[in-house]
Amino acid sequence: MLRLTADYSAADASLTVRVKQSCPPTPGQPVKEPHHIPLALGLLGPDGADLPLQLEGEGAPHAATTRVLSVTEAEQTFRFVNLPAKPVVSALRGFSAPVRLHVLRGYDELAFLLRHDSDAFNRWDAGQVLASQIMLNLVEQIIEGEQPKKADPHLVEAYRHLLAQPWEDLSFLSLLLGLPSEDYIGSLMKIIDPDAIHAARQLLKKEIATALADDFRRLYAEHHRDESGRFDAQAIGRRRLKNVCLGYLAELDTDDTHRLCAEQFHQARNMTDQIAALGCLVNSSAAAKGACLAEFYEQWREEALVVDKWFALQAGCHLPGTLDVARELLSHPAFDLKNPNRVRSLVGAFSQSNPVRFHALDGSGYDFLAEQVIALNALNPQIAARLLAPLSQWRRLDEARQRAMTAALKRIMAEPGVSKDVYEVASKSLG
Repeated sequence: MLRLTADYSAADASLTVRVKQSCPPTPGQPVKEPHHIPLALGLLGPDGADLPLQLEGEGAPHAATTRVLSVTEAEQTFRFVNLPAKPVVSALRGFSAPVRLHVLRGYDELAFLLRHDSDAFNRWDAGQVLASQIMLNLVEQIIEGEQPKKADPHLVEAYRHLLAQPWEDLSFLSLLLGLPSEDYIGSLMKIIDPDAIHAARQLLKKEIATALADDFRRLYAEHHRDESGRFDAQAIGRRRLKNVCLGYLAELDTDDTHRLCAEQFHQARNMTDQIAALGCLVNSSAAAKGACLAEFYEQWREEALVVDKWFALQAGCHLPGTLDVARELLSHPAFDLKNPNRVRSLVGAFSQSNPVRFHALDGSGYDFLAEQVIALNALNPQIAARLLAPLSQWRRLDEARQRAMTAALKRIMAEPGVSKDVYEVASKSLG
């Protein structure tokens, strides 16, 4: 772990960077000596440009705008000079060391790095941290009984800046526009509240879509084209960005966005575009989604991997009623409990990729998983045991969900003829 702080002095135009490293004790080695850590670092000026780097005692700035500092002590200080304005630090550039970096940053600084940092990973990471902090703030409000109507505007304005710029690497832009998953936000919380996390993420996503709808429509129209058979970086980037834009527009859930998604679905000449449009329709109130799902299945019914995706899209839908759909799909002619891929695409997708529906407060999602594990136990105990993984996380949730999850595990263990594989996973999960 590296902890970094930076203090700017306007009086002498200098920036003092303090670095503290720590490593937790391990068996047989209670005290760790300091490591030699290469810390690649850059400084951004108020305009977002990389600044010349000159350490105290050097006669002139370094030629490169990224310096590798040798951190060899438990605590170390570096002082940069000739900085007429306060810079923003971009640290650990280029994955210069396999360490965790802790830097306290406010929304302004994170948004600034998202808009300007020349280091690709640091730029993406700043956006992820900013979005995560905004969502966690919304989650806290929701848990406390508030009903937030708006999210902090920093992320929206940073995205507005990104969308207004010319980009050569459209794939990178599409990554910058991606929000952290609900599972990731849950990993940052001591006690997970799936409903609050889902509500916070949806609120933020819809706010971005509403504020930047014109930009998303412009970019979608600019990059929507038939590029069947083209797999070069430029074509891939156009498809990725176009479908990110479509995903945000679909959050508006209007007749216009339904039409846009349906048109792309029917006109698509590649799987990327067709699946993206179908995914948007499945998670919307569009009247056409049932017909599109049926059409997709008829088109690809002979392609097993594509049919797996068809099941997974429906099982991963975040709308109410998804559990009923999943139960109905168990009786679909294409579903076979003896087919591991098909089981993963339906039961696995619901329990592992749909936290808001799997963790329904009434425990119905846990009951569904327990039923399928019991049914699968005699057919394929190894797959059945692997499906139990989501239930093993019961300690991270609230007391009501803990009781429901542990009850499901106990029900599985008490089943006559339970296999050794399943029993071992369930018992260890409860232990």
